[in-house]
Amino acid sequence: MAWRELGDELDFDSPDGSDGEETTQAMSEDEDASQSQSQTQTQEQSESESEDGEEPFSFAAERIEELVSTFLKQLTMNEPIRLQVADRRAGGGATRTISFPVKRATGSARQLVQSSASAAQLFSVLDSMHEAVVTGVPLTKRDIYYKDVALFKTQRTVDNLVDDLAATFELQRADLNVRATSKGLVCGSAISIHLTSGETLQVNDSEGSLIPVGEDIDTIAVDEDISWVLVVEKDAVFTTLCRLLITKHPSLPGRGVLITGKGYPDIATRQLVATLSASLPKRIPILGLFDGDPYGVDILSVYKYGSRAMAHEGSKLEAERLKYLGVFGSELASYGVDLDDLLPMSEKDEKKAQTMLQRDIPKKWKKELMRMLHLRRKAEIEILEGMLGDEAQQGTGNHVLMSRVQPPPARPHLAIHSSTFNAKSDWADEDAWDSASDSDDDAPPRPSSSRVQPRPVPRPASAHSPPSSEGGSSSTLAFSFTHVSNPSSYPPKNGWTIVKTKPGSPRPLEDSREEVGNGDADVEGDMILGDLEADAMEPMEIISPVNAKPKTNQGIIRDDIEDIVDDPLCGVKHRPRRKEESPRRTSPPNSPHSAERSEKLMRERSIRTSRRHKFVECLSNQDVNIAELRKLAWAGIPADLRPMAWQLLLGYLPLPTPLRAGTLARKRGEYLSLVKLAFARDREGLDQQIWHQIEIDVPRTRPGVGLWMYGATQRALERILYVWAIRHPASGYVQGINDLATPFFQVFLSAYIDSDPEAFDPATLPTRALDAIEADTFWCLSRLLDGIQDNYIFAQPGIQRSVRRMAELVARIDAPLSAHLDTQNVEFMQFAFRWMNCLLMREISVQNTIRMWDTYLAEGPDAFSQFHLYVCSAFLVKWSEKLRQMDFQGIIMFLQSLPTQDWGDHEIEMLLSEAFVLNSIWHNAQSHFIQAK
Repeated sequence: MAWRELGDELDFDSPDGSDGEETTQAMSEDEDASQSQSQTQTQEQSESESEDGEEPFSFAAERIEELVSTFLKQLTMNEPIRLQVADRRAGGGATRTISFPVKRATGSARQLVQSSASAAQLFSVLDSMHEAVVTGVPLTKRDIYYKDVALFKTQRTVDNLVDDLAATFELQRADLNVRATSKGLVCGSAISIHLTSGETLQVNDSEGSLIPVGEDIDTIAVDEDISWVLVVEKDAVFTTLCRLLITKHPSLPGRGVLITGKGYPDIATRQLVATLSASLPKRIPILGLFDGDPYGVDILSVYKYGSRAMAHEGSKLEAERLKYLGVFGSELASYGVDLDDLLPMSEKDEKKAQTMLQRDIPKKWKKELMRMLHLRRKAEIEILEGMLGDEAQQGTGNHVLMSRVQPPPARPHLAIHSSTFNAKSDWADEDAWDSASDSDDDAPPRPSSSRVQPRPVPRPASAHSPPSSEGGSSSTLAFSFTHVSNPSSYPPKNGWTIVKTKPGSPRPLEDSREEVGNGDADVEGDMILGDLEADAMEPMEIISPVNAKPKTNQGIIRDDIEDIVDDPLCGVKHRPRRKEESPRRTSPPNSPHSAERSEKLMRERSIRTSRRHKFVECLSNQDVNIAELRKLAWAGIPADLRPMAWQLLLGYLPLPTPLRAGTLARKRGEYLSLVKLAFARDREGLDQQIWHQIEIDVPRTRPGVGLWMYGATQRALERILYVWAIRHPASGYVQGINDLATPFFQVFLSAYIDSDPEAFDPATLPTRALDAIEADTFWCLSRLLDGIQDNYIFAQPGIQRSVRRMAELVARIDAPLSAHLDTQNVEFMQFAFRWMNCLLMREISVQNTIRMWDTYLAEGPDAFSQFHLYVCSAFLVKWSEKLRQMDFQGIIMFLQSLPTQDWGDHEIEMLLSEAFVLNSIWHNAQSHFIQAK
């Protein structure tokens, strides 16, 4: 069934595509007519062949064979090979010539090599395509790339060749049996997707489900009571809205569907949005929430009008009814947002805006772009946090979404606290994952949207980070670089059928999300369950270390630093004690209270001195007694002894003293070799998906803390995260892992200085010391993550298991709280996901985290998964009385911004003690609470 027939079959009103904006097509009418005629002819020819009983890909095979035949004829005539292929980027039917060899009279040796490589790349792609259409076994661009990585150098080379050849043959990619990998997500139980395999993708309201690729979809079932569709640019915002159950929230006028393409959308996501646009009644609005910056306008344009890069695929990817919901800077003044609250435009933003102004886009969009250039300011979706403000907390304002959805709600809007949205941008590289995204520019990926854009600064010769290119960073939730094999994102020849269903009607599968795969069973990176929210804090201006470096003389480097690098025990035995602050007097010196307080301080100091003496004695043994060390560490480790103690507890540092120097030298050398190997080819040799996400996340790690603003720290963290990611393809890099590295780096840095690590610039350290800190951080982070890696693989089963057990445990230890959460429809996944993913680091300070990890490391290797469950349960129950007085949105807001700013060691130790009691009671009695809920 053709796309134009979907509306007729469902008896939907035919959408007119009008949305109150002046719409202008990106291509001229002549180009549209020519392309439409060409596609019609191609489709008719393909259908005719199918009717005659020929193989479905026979026409594609013929076209490939014709091109190769032309090559062979030129070769036998001893002529230079010249092949004309379509140049989609140039547009207007332009072509480019691939020739070989280049005559030495007119071309240099370098040109000869380049022409040889171009020819080899072309015929390698043709060979793969021909094999796919002859055998009928589909493949992806990723498959082609990994057949010969050395030949293609980058994924983009394969992407461009495949699409250029498809345009040359006047075929769609699916006709060549080359398929795309999906990355978009859909949320909302009002929609379900029936697959050609007979299974059903049952979408739910609390988390995103991976959008299946087109040829796997048979029909799309939509409930009759669906009231709206919202397309969200950023994955972080999408995940937050899912956790808030926005698709069925009572404050909205009906159920809805939430969709994200994670930045530039892949074809499967565009296909779904275009299908809903063409088939749903006009009364159901299809809205888009995008950044008010040049890249947001470009992504909106891709959804609504298609892209020049994929123009050969036709108009079926265009969602003409998509209406712009926000957020443009010109609209924010009416909400009380000042110009100073907007982000400054970067040089990349300005170039992008100038490029967009040259395109045929609505005048309203052009005015906004010109306004951005004039004011040099841009707006991001996260600015909506401030728009809600006090009204959001009081529940009296109107949600932005409601102003576009009719009829208006009778109840207050769903308030979203400022800590809810992630501060991280979620930009997908155009084709880094599978080449199914659609930026029209062949420019580098979108730069980071943060206020700070520090460029990677080359480290000393001992370890190299790739140099920064002119392009900014692209960001997406980064998965493994391992290929995920998915079927095509195109619909079958007869199209998809959308079926209306009644709410509550039975579905074929209870939860096919775990049964309907969109990738290889052994590949774990298609979809990560959640994304992370930013720390709850007051907005602050982050000063880039590139533009305004903090002072570098704030720290005092130890004189024996070189000795400590080789033997951490030197720092334990010879470290001078830091002078303790004298307590401030709160009563007269001769008063009874003063004497009592002094006596108490004396006792505490005596206890600390005695404990430290026991630690030093334990660590100084020729063969450290690990059981004794664990016993001592449970109650906390002195700060100056913590670096060595942590390395011993993690098993990174050998217990026998004679083995330590050799082990440290070997492990640090091994890490240095891994870095050199990973960055040997600079940026071109990196897995762009992983690297771009790391580039985005690193500058935003621990915002406002001086240590993490310095270039030396950021470059080290980039290398640590990238090397770990490529060594763990099952998970790759996932947002939140950057946070887990910060306690290690800060603790190990403290071994070499006699000042506050959070204000110290590591660039002032000797190279050997900085290299040692980086390598030690990497290996200790690796050991920690080895015990919780199932928290970060596909579908994050570790987190799901822990959250489920936490809900069961809370039902037993605090039944009233559990019942109240159920009554308010609060799901544990909405708040506990972050607690498990980031080990509570977003809820407490780094110093609190370090103290907590003393106990975790003392508990043993399973503490970060097992004992942490009981800590989180005790942490939730601590707020039980307050939570039981709140409604849904109050609970969510409170748990997203807990009042722990003033917590110290005492509060953490109380929490750990409560968790220990719970662990002692329940850890060996799982059957008693497994069925509690």
